[in-house]
Amino acid sequence: MDLDFNQAWLATIADHRPELVTKVFQAITFMGGVEGYLIVIALIFCFISKRLAVSASIIVLVSMILNHLLKTFIQNPRPFVVDGTYLDYWAVSPMRAAELVAEFSTPSGHAMAAAAFYGFLITRAHSTFARGLLLFAPFLIGISRPILGVHFFEDIALGWLLGGGIACLAVLKIDALWRRWISLDLIVQAALTISVSALVWLATLVLTGRSAPDLPTEFISVLGFLTGVLLATPIEHRKVDYEIEQASPVISSIRFVLMLGLLILVLLALDAPALIFGEPSGVIETLWRYIGYGLVGAVGVFVVPWLFVRLKLATSGSSTHGS
Repeated sequence: MDLDFNQAWLATIADHRPELVTKVFQAITFMGGVEGYLIVIALIFCFISKRLAVSASIIVLVSMILNHLLKTFIQNPRPFVVDGTYLDYWAVSPMRAAELVAEFSTPSGHAMAAAAFYGFLITRAHSTFARGLLLFAPFLIGISRPILGVHFFEDIALGWLLGGGIACLAVLKIDALWRRWISLDLIVQAALTISVSALVWLATLVLTGRSAPDLPTEFISVLGFLTGVLLATPIEHRKVDYEIEQASPVISSIRFVLMLGLLILVLLALDAPALIFGEPSGVIETLWRYIGYGLVGAVGVFVVPWLFVRLKLATSGSSTHGS
């Protein structure tokens, strides 16, 4: 579906885009990707609230998956793809351009995820200044995409609208849904998460009409990460129950560096087999990516808190409700 969105605006921006502005918005758009959210969630997890960090991570991951399904259904090409000029107008690396071409444009995933994530956090903020900063974040992340040439302005507006709706639903329902989720048996949780992930993959396969090796891969990473978080968080709650007590900035900073360092190590470890044996393809790549990012999620919400408690960087509340 080639929607009649205004591409001329984007060409004009690209023709007059200063290098400094480009670099600034490349940094901003990075913060609207999976890696950027990892940093923000790790900050919340280590300095503010475990529960808030987990809730926000689930919201942003669900938003990314819903965005992927919408894009796959609408199938509107990104700007400059149809006429083959995207390498001239996109301010991204050639490797990233190759990944983006395999995806679609409408609605913007960056705008949708940012509106959902930061919109939810706004409702949990305790100061007007914090709410102002949180409101500004999705605006900058969203607007960075057409400035870099990879999205139409219409994609951004639709993404903000949908993401805001997700944030509102999350505020109303996430606590009740989470209580229901942790009451389920682990086997049921695993069956549900894996089944939904398989259905999303099959839907992508059918709707795009592509073979498995030609599918975009980022949504598999998101599905894996969400699976790891959903399965490991209830286990952490029962076995560790890491609690953020009043701690010095030094202790909180150590937590953050440790958490981010471990997550980076796990992410790097996922690439090691490819360096040794070559890049997998098709179903094997899909399974490896899904399982690998599931481990990243599990490390973040279970292994890291366990280490915090063992290293005396945090306390455990598991003794109050049994293990």
